[in-house]
Amino acid sequence: MKKRSLITQMVLGIMLLLPAAMQAQGMTEVQYLVLTETDGTISKFALSDGPVLTYKGGNVVVTCGEQAVETSMDAVASCTFNSERVLTGIETIAQSTQGEQSSFAFGTASFEGMKAGGKVVVYTLDGKAVATTTADAEGRASVSLAGLQRGVYILRTPSKSYKINK
Repeated sequence: MKKRSLITQMVLGIMLLLPAAMQAQGMTEVQYLVLTETDGTISKFALSDGPVLTYKGGNVVVTCGEQAVETSMDAVASCTFNSERVLTGIETIAQSTQGEQSSFAFGTASFEGMKAGGKVVVYTLDGKAVATTTADAEGRASVSLAGLQRGVYILRTPSKSYKINK
């Protein structure tokens, strides 16, 4: 009986902590194009990634970045849009009074007034770091955004966060 009680307490503890963990990491609403096939296969494409739906020889082709799904028109059960709340994996940053200045031009994000060694990290909406740089001794840093796919990104410095749409 003690083992069962311990397991129950652990499960309840996890259930109580889960909402706090989700809130700490942040949530965002993501809109998807959802292609459901008659065999139950579901393919989701974030609208922020710019999916393109075309028809080719009786087939439906959905292209999104480097990913492409092609299936027979007869195998398509539905093609819908939906929204889901997803974890961003990015924590909220406390506001700072530092004199950090930022500029965004020609596919580059530049920062001045940072502490030497401060990091600038570019995240996707699902929390994956896709670029990182460190401020030099004068507190300057720049990161290229040119190689990133279209979409929404979060740039995080030690004192601020920026949401950019590329």
